[in-house]
Amino acid sequence: DFAAVQLRKAAESTAHLSPMLPYKELMLLQIKGRRHVQTRLVQPHYSSINQGDSYVLVTPSQVFHWVGEFSNVIERSRGAEIAQHIAQTRDLGCTATQVTTLQGNIPQKQFWKLLGADEDTAANYTGAAAGHPDEDELYELALTGTNMIYEVEGEELVPRMDCWGSMPRIEILDHNKVLVLDFGSELYIWMGKTVTLERRRIALRLGQELWGQGFDYSECDVCPLTQAKSLGTRTEEQLVEKSAAKRPEWALLAKVTQHMETVLLREKFLDWPDFSRVIQVKTREKDKQVEGSVEVKACDAKPMVEWSPPEPDLQLEGSHLGRGTKYYDPETHRHFEVSTLSVTVWHVQEFDSTELDSASLGQLYSGDSYVIRWCYSVTVTGRELTGAPSRHSTVGRDRCCYWTWQGGEASTNDKGAAALLTVQLDQERGPQLRLAQGQEPPAFRQLFHGGLIVHKGRRSDNNTRPERWRLYMALGEEPGEAMLVEVTCSMRQLRSRACLVLLDTEDG
Repeated sequence: DFAAVQLRKAAESTAHLSPMLPYKELMLLQIKGRRHVQTRLVQPHYSSINQGDSYVLVTPSQVFHWVGEFSNVIERSRGAEIAQHIAQTRDLGCTATQVTTLQGNIPQKQFWKLLGADEDTAANYTGAAAGHPDEDELYELALTGTNMIYEVEGEELVPRMDCWGSMPRIEILDHNKVLVLDFGSELYIWMGKTVTLERRRIALRLGQELWGQGFDYSECDVCPLTQAKSLGTRTEEQLVEKSAAKRPEWALLAKVTQHMETVLLREKFLDWPDFSRVIQVKTREKDKQVEGSVEVKACDAKPMVEWSPPEPDLQLEGSHLGRGTKYYDPETHRHFEVSTLSVTVWHVQEFDSTELDSASLGQLYSGDSYVIRWCYSVTVTGRELTGAPSRHSTVGRDRCCYWTWQGGEASTNDKGAAALLTVQLDQERGPQLRLAQGQEPPAFRQLFHGGLIVHKGRRSDNNTRPERWRLYMALGEEPGEAMLVEVTCSMRQLRSRACLVLLDTEDG
């Protein structure tokens, strides 16, 4: 009897998933920046707008692009592209087919009334005055420092330190993972296309719990939920709250599936591909003609002479370590200070391994293999909106890295034993790096504070060597990275641009 069958709406059967649409009925997007332009959801109120930036106002049936009188060309261009994309693809739940562009120095009554202005204010209001010319670059640096990315592992949210406090890259979006991206006024629960339903439910619950905790940016230079009302030149000093027990109603909690990301989410990524800017030309293979003649030109040696090698930069777990002591990132204007906590060295033989004492640290032999454990931490600092060094610094967790150093004359069995010992010692599950003799980076050399010496032969044969005289070549660009490498004691080793040390093993 089909008359007794009662059908339920699809929304009721999936109520536990909650729609969490990635848009609101009224959204005000602020486009601000110079190097990496930031597009953020701000409070849809007329007090959020200033003449130094570009804005996009999205309603269910209209798209407005408001261009500040003193906004830079990058902000204007990016704002126009975002507004046009929304109109063409009907993104963010908008059905508008064209964009209404408004100039900031001309009063726009309809625009201001949508943002809560009364009749008198809407008739003459043109937004707050523009701020300092350096505000854009300082703002984007401080704002990206508030980004928080989590990965759902089991029943908890685990911070992704490789993209914490910076602009994420598209490589973190794995189809087998679930991420929670917290940008303050926007919190996205991103789900890969192959994630199971049970993991999706857990992610939604964890994301809602994080959303319900409110926000606290008291340790940051700016608060992404309240910064819009303090930008520009304000006639009255604004009281900016950096923490609250609840996020405002206009903020966005959204669920996003892989390949269904909105333009607002895509703008948060540093390297999201934009295929609309690629001009492709179709060519036919048969129309191609190959020139048979060969023209020989003299080589221009000037670029070769002027070229300078890049500074060494060791990257581990998504962090720049430079030479192992500090690193400055010119893109994000952040300083990375590396602090060494401890260095432990094991001498590895085929059937045995021995931990070296402090007096033997840095004494390596070309016929042996060694495992070096480096424990360190990274402190990140930036700059405030005024340009002064930031008072706040982020001290990272204690990290661990394992180096497997293989001498040039080490046996295959010793090399294999060193690799096996590295796996057994690595309880922290840190990165493992293999180093062949002669390929030591500056970050490795500085572990020994200029005391790294590579002798010939094996450690066990050191006391039985008959040679009285030993010759060492000095290498390194900085004092902390200096090292000595033993070479054959012969006049043939002398070079006009080299520094060598001759050692008498009998008289010292």
